[in-house]
Amino acid sequence: MDIQAIISQYLPVILSNYNIGPGVNNNVELSKIQAGQQNNNYIISIAGKPAYVLTAHMGTKWFDGDYTRQIENYMGYATHLNDKGLPTPRILESSQQNTYTMQIPGMDNIPMTVAEYIPHIHVESDYQKDTQYYQAIGQTMAEMHLAVADCHLEYAPSLTTEKLSQQNPNLLPEGYTKPPTANLPAALCHLDLKPDNFSYDPATTSIYAIFDPNRSGIAPMVEDLAHTVFFCCTTNGQLNTDTSQIIISSYSQIRPLTMPETKVLPSLIRNVASKIFLLGELEAKSLANFSDLSFESTLSISLR
Repeated sequence: MDIQAIISQYLPVILSNYNIGPGVNNNVELSKIQAGQQNNNYIISIAGKPAYVLTAHMGTKWFDGDYTRQIENYMGYATHLNDKGLPTPRILESSQQNTYTMQIPGMDNIPMTVAEYIPHIHVESDYQKDTQYYQAIGQTMAEMHLAVADCHLEYAPSLTTEKLSQQNPNLLPEGYTKPPTANLPAALCHLDLKPDNFSYDPATTSIYAIFDPNRSGIAPMVEDLAHTVFFCCTTNGQLNTDTSQIIISSYSQIRPLTMPETKVLPSLIRNVASKIFLLGELEAKSLANFSDLSFESTLSISLR
């Protein structure tokens, strides 16, 4: 299926559906963003300038039930963060159906969304990942958690270790047990905040764009933190406890962790490692590096 050709064919319909300037059709170009494993992302340029990002949401294999409804939830979450002043792209709402998603013929019912374009003014090679970089990550995550206190969307995360293990029961690490999270403070979480999904500006030492909430859902907030620590502080299968400490301490200055959250954090990071292993993105020999992970003596965490 030539997705770009199909989208190009129906681009006038898409522009009309999202009420993107009448009469711009002759000045519109579509170009693919060469990034992302599950999604197909395309820049819509008007008069030679990038204006919007169209996403064809291809990751249906990780979802149960009504995939389009779940995408609607994800876009609602991103919109809520944007309304609270966090740097997520504004998601366009359909002018015809009062939804974020739309579908076009020839796309096998794959839902699409359109968001305002946020330029990547920096790529990772432009800056050093110094203390301020990791502080910005922890601070942003804490602000995201506080921002959703009045968000009333409720839905399950799209991707969990337990769900993946149902597909590959023989691949779970020996002795794996689900971390005890039932009584931990929960909220609507991103669950995939990693360098691929945010942009950092070293000039302002801040994160200026947050992307791709397609694995979000109601979860313990410390589990969201565990995901980000794993993705931002693991290199060649080894977790850097120094940079982990910076993220967690920065987070805790805005939203202090409880003692139960602090105690379960190592188990949750191991849980994330198991999930990434089941996805085929972490080698078994690297997974073993997380078997004895402990932060009690290495992390100075503010507690409430």
